[in-house]
Amino acid sequence: MNTSRYSRIVEPITRKYMEYRAIYEKLKQHDRTLTEERFSVDYLNRSKHYLSMCKATGRDISSEAKLNLWLNLLSIGNTWADISASDLTGELKRANYNASIFTELAGEVISTIKLDMYQRAS
Repeated sequence: MNTSRYSRIVEPITRKYMEYRAIYEKLKQHDRTLTEERFSVDYLNRSKHYLSMCKATGRDISSEAKLNLWLNLLSIGNTWADISASDLTGELKRANYNASIFTELAGEVISTIKLDMYQRAS
């Protein structure tokens, strides 16, 4: 954790948003053509300006957008796993890698959703 004075001031305000920002950044490493606009549309099932609006207003993404993100990542991971499982030659190693990436990210998202629910209940 960065302990600079600036990060200690900003971190509590942006912590929730940054969790989803981290997912976006990890996806961007996997797909270098991914933009915030495409992430908003393809993963959050929102308008292309949704994520930038959340950033500008300082709001977290909605619960529905979080669930959409989880479901989309899980679905993509399952599709890659199915492709990998049907590969009898072992030539599609990339499919297994893709399945693990998306499944891992889906796990991170659902953990965050559960934590949000727990914090709201407390």
